[in-house]
Amino acid sequence: FAPPLDCRLIKAGDNDTYEITHNGQRYSLRISRTNRIHIQSDDELLFELEWLQFLQKRGLPTITPIARRDGALFSCIAAPEGRRYAVVFSWAAGENVLDVDQARIFGETVARLHLASNDFVSDRKRIRYDLPTLTGRGLSYLISLLHQRRPEDAKLVTDCVDAAKERIESLVPKGDEWGVIH
Repeated sequence: FAPPLDCRLIKAGDNDTYEITHNGQRYSLRISRTNRIHIQSDDELLFELEWLQFLQKRGLPTITPIARRDGALFSCIAAPEGRRYAVVFSWAAGENVLDVDQARIFGETVARLHLASNDFVSDRKRIRYDLPTLTGRGLSYLISLLHQRRPEDAKLVTDCVDAAKERIESLVPKGDEWGVIH
């Protein structure tokens, strides 16, 4: 974007999210933190961005990445804390209102998103969101934090997760339960 533009922080967290206004048009800028559990490589990020483009082409109401002038969908920032990814997205207008009607629309939209995602194919290398991954990479990070400050809680969490894994494995049907979304 060429000046002038307005930029304000909306939310700090796993991603720092900014609202950018340029020539009266609103965009969202997402700058990822380092050591994120689910996006740790260019391929994992591109998988997500291409999936969002796919969903938009299928008519789903998603934000989509805005390509740079050179066609790239993201930039890398060499920050003091490590590499960070920056992506500009279309703006998602709306309010956080959840009444019965909105809950129904939300549920219908999520169902459409799941069904459309079954047809998404990518050659990108990406983390698989299956039970071993969800209780491995992410849990290891949490346990390491707990060990530093509350080792007794680290053991409790580990024991609870082990018990939950056994229970989940006994309940999960085999087939369509692990896909792009999960």
